[in-house]
Amino acid sequence: MQNCKSYFSGIIFEEAGEEALSLRDKLEKEKVRIVGIDTTAFKVRGKKLTVAFLTDLIRGKPIEIDIMESRKARTLKRKFQKLLQDLGAEVIVTDDAEEMENLRDALPGIRRGIPLAHLRKTVALRIREFANKAEKMKDKANKKEKEILQDLIRDVKSLRELVKKLPEGLEEELRILHLRYSFAHIPKKGEKADIFYRMRMLTLRLWQRADELDLYKKVGGDGTNNTTERLIGLCGKIRYKQMRGFKSKESHNRFLKLNTYLQEQDKEIDLAHLL
Repeated sequence: MQNCKSYFSGIIFEEAGEEALSLRDKLEKEKVRIVGIDTTAFKVRGKKLTVAFLTDLIRGKPIEIDIMESRKARTLKRKFQKLLQDLGAEVIVTDDAEEMENLRDALPGIRRGIPLAHLRKTVALRIREFANKAEKMKDKANKKEKEILQDLIRDVKSLRELVKKLPEGLEEELRILHLRYSFAHIPKKGEKADIFYRMRMLTLRLWQRADELDLYKKVGGDGTNNTTERLIGLCGKIRYKQMRGFKSKESHNRFLKLNTYLQEQDKEIDLAHLL
């Protein structure tokens, strides 16, 4: 009896999913200035599938969700470039992954913002590592070397404050800080980079992306991609964790599209109109 109930509930669920797919295709997309983009993984018959989520960060609603061949920038561009153009998107907010940086470069005319919590955590870990290493190196350093190491310790603290407060003139502050480490040599093949060269590269990366760090102050939003992360959970992950995966891409797609459709509605969730 339990198997019969599961079978029929599965049939009803699939029918609702098909109707949701049809209705979503007919919906006219509203203009969206700031789009959150993130990816996650699901399993179908034990095989990992990448799924991309696009959300309206201002309205807090999903825009699109799709199964991808990969997380690479060219795949995301091919899949979503026209949609972003049709939406009139001016800004995408993504994580700090290299693929997302490449996606920004592949979408001329669209600016990119970075969630500050992720960035600050990464920078804080790097700064702590540099400071600890510099303190240990001081034990065996001569007077001149100790002065240089003390300068590094001071500079990493300054860098932490810059990333934390994002003050006016951030780009210039990062440029000056970066130039202080222009002396650091590029490691030779097989040679490990020292902390001075690593500081040089960290400050360069932040300087080059200074406009992405405080972009939310100029265009709106809260400097996070929390809306996208929350909708990933509501549109699939929470329920998915209670299941044993999916049997096919088709059923997986219907499941995601149905949940996305329901999250788009302002009214109380009701499947009756889909059956």
